Amino acid sequence: AVNVRAGAFTGNIFSVSSTAAGAGASSNLANLASPQIDGRLLFVNATGAYSGAGAVSITANSATSGTIAALSGTGLTSGNALAITTGNVLTGKALSLTLGTQGTGYFANTAAGYTGNLFDLQVNGSSKLTTTQTGATTIANTLTVSAGGAAITGNSTITGTLGVTSDVTLGSTTAVATLLNAF
Repeated sequence: AVNVRAGAFTGNIFSVSSTAAGAGASSNLANLASPQIDGRLLFVNATGAYSGAGAVSITANSATSGTIAALSGTGLTSGNALAITTGNVLTGKALSLTLGTQGTGYFANTAAGYTGNLFDLQVNGSSKLTTTQTGATTIANTLTVSAGGAAITGNSTITGTLGVTSDVTLGSTTAVATLLNAF
């Protein structure tokens, strides 16, 4: 076992560096492996009033392809592959994503036969926006489309009041006749 302790410091307490690139795809600058079944393989704990640029920072600004950070938990049958917990006074963002000019911001790909939600945003345990594996999307409150309009394909049911503040165009003479017969 190796323990490294330090008092007040500047620079690095622990540093691993290489003067040349790894010799192959399986090369690792650092490798942490253990058959442990409990505890943590890597633990980072900033106990002070931390306000730095990232308690864990990965920079790969020269990378042009590949994966910068990968998590794999193929044996995981319950729990979370990634859990983010913040305090009650968070004024920033729990998860911030900044993209360049192309790509996909959020991507989920499931195995065949997957059942469950691909996306579920909640407030205090109550779902507000949910998308299932079939693509069915449920919104718990008002849907507002501010530009571009909404295109709805297929049979749709509106429960409650449909408010229209402008002209309505119906694309079927059957729909117009049915509407007129209602009056």
